[in-house]
Amino acid sequence: MARISFFSIPQHRKFSYKPRYWDPAKEHIKELEEKYGSQQKEPERYVPGKAIRKAYRDGSIQGETVGESNRLLRRLLVFAGVILACLVAYYLAEGLVLILK
Repeated sequence: MARISFFSIPQHRKFSYKPRYWDPAKEHIKELEEKYGSQQKEPERYVPGKAIRKAYRDGSIQGETVGESNRLLRRLLVFAGVILACLVAYYLAEGLVLILK
């Protein structure tokens, strides 16, 4: 009996990988490093500006931590702003009272 098929069934394909290069000495060293651990410390990856950012973050460039020197100035400016806003509101209210009379 003949089978009629509308779709073709794909055939099994074999995977064949042939490495281009093999270095037995390098592989031996890699195996030893995996077994006993690496003796050399890996160098840190270079990131531009890392030292400067770290110094600013630690406060070693300015001699103090960020925001410590400006804390008093910031408080004085906020206090002066609140006083000024109260004075403006008071004089506007006084002016409205005079206008509405």
